[in-house]
Parts: sequence; C-alpha cells; structure tokens
Amino acid sequence: MSEEMNKDKIDLIWFISLTVLLFFYLYAVLMTDLATGDTIWIAFILIILVALPAFKNFLLFCLGIIRSDKSG
Repeated sequence: MSEEMNKDKIDLIWFISLTVLLFFYLYAVLMTDLATGDTIWIAFILIILVALPAFKNFLLFCLGIIRSDKSG
C-alpha cells in the first residue's frame, strides 16, 4: 500500500514540475520575438502530450484520497 502511495506522490511531483516548466516555456515563447505560429503550436502540443496524462494521474490520486476519506 505504501509503495502505491509513493508512486502517487512521484506522479504528483512529476505533474507539478512538468506543468511549471511547460508554462514557463510557453511564457518565454510568447514574450519573445520567436512567437511565430509554429512555436506556439509546438508548445501547446507539448503541454497536451506531457501534462494531460500526468493530470489524469493527479486526478486519480485526488479521487483515491477522497475515497479513502469516505470509507474511513
């Protein structure tokens, strides 16, 4: 059980760090002269490919906490 919780914590840390890094990247792209249509689409594709699966794990982690609170 604790091994599963550790995996969930790693997923949570992974989600937060990737999201922060991708938003900083997107901010840097949008605030510079490199903000052409292609780089903006690349940034959105990166966010979709990387952050959404991690966000799904984060939601499952939160649902697990809610379920354990209700059952206990």
